Amino acid sequence: MFERTQPLHDTHPQFSTLKTSTFYEFKVENWKPAPNGSGKLIRPYPETTLALVVLALAWWGTVRYTGLTIGLWLIVQHVLLGVLHECVVVFPQHGIQLETHKGFKGLVLSSSRKFIPFANLDDVVINEALYGWNVRYYIVALTRAGNGETVLKVAFPNLLPHFPILKKVYTEMQSYIPRTTTMNNGFH
Repeated sequence: MFERTQPLHDTHPQFSTLKTSTFYEFKVENWKPAPNGSGKLIRPYPETTLALVVLALAWWGTVRYTGLTIGLWLIVQHVLLGVLHECVVVFPQHGIQLETHKGFKGLVLSSSRKFIPFANLDDVVINEALYGWNVRYYIVALTRAGNGETVLKVAFPNLLPHFPILKKVYTEMQSYIPRTTTMNNGFH
C-alpha cells in the first residue's frame, strides 16, 4: 500500500510525498505550472548555458574539433540534461537517501544517490545562506566523516525549494529519524 499526496498543492504543486510501509519519499519536481495547466521545465542556470555557448564558439576558432566536441558535450549536459526532480527518501530502520534525477522531457537519463545511514547522521536542519541579495533556505544533513569532522550534505541542491516545502520536509523527517541520532552533538 502506498499513498502519494501533494500536501502544498495550492501554492507549491511541484512538491509531493510518497508514503509506503518501507520508505517515505519527499519529491520536488523541476517544473512550474503554466496558466493553461501544462507544466514547464525550469532551466536553473541560463547564464551558464550562454557562457558555454560562447566558450564553445571561442574554442571553435582555435582548436576546432576538440573544442567543438567539448563545447557541445557541455551544452548537452546543461541544456538537454536538466534536473527533472530531486528527492529525499527516508528508510525508517536504516537512514536517508538524497537523490537527483536528470534527463530530458520527463525521461530520466541519469541519477545520483547519496545514502546516509542513521549511524552517521547527527541531525537534519534548515539552514540559510546569502544568494546574491537574497536569503535562501535549504535542508542539510549533518553527518560525521571517518575522522570525526562534521560534513554537510545538502538536500535538493539544484532546485532549492522555497521555505514552506522545506518546513514540511523537515517536520516530517524529524518524526522518522530515531531520537538517538538527532541529539548526538547538540546541533538541535
